[in-house]
Amino acid sequence: MPIPKAGPEEVLKMLQQMNEADREVLLSNLEKKDAALVGFLRENLIRFEDLIYITQKMLVELLREVPIEKLALALRGSPKELVDHLIDNLSSGLANEIMYIYNGAPQSLSKVQEARNDIMKVVRVKVEKGELILNPKSSEEMV
Repeated sequence: MPIPKAGPEEVLKMLQQMNEADREVLLSNLEKKDAALVGFLRENLIRFEDLIYITQKMLVELLREVPIEKLALALRGSPKELVDHLIDNLSSGLANEIMYIYNGAPQSLSKVQEARNDIMKVVRVKVEKGELILNPKSSEEMV
């Protein structure tokens, strides 16, 4: 029985469920065979770093489902611009709490990655429901 070929959207869904390191290895190998497909996939993947495009309202909604401790842990090793963007969009109390954990005792990379993966599961569901829009081309507020 032949194995059905998955379309780009199905491949994208599978990639979204993978951790970043495994996803990068797979994409790098696939790029050697089909650079156009990998270009499409990279353009449409939702990554932790894409949270830089989240608005203040969307961040508040996200934090209703993501513990502040998990966000602080996930921000370790993230680009400074992302950390600054999220901190700037929080109340000073929440920002201080995040920075306290963020600057705290060292944590293993696997714990940081696990926190990011947990957050991204929530983000993907919210994106699919239209509750989050992570579009770098859109600065317009959604109503």
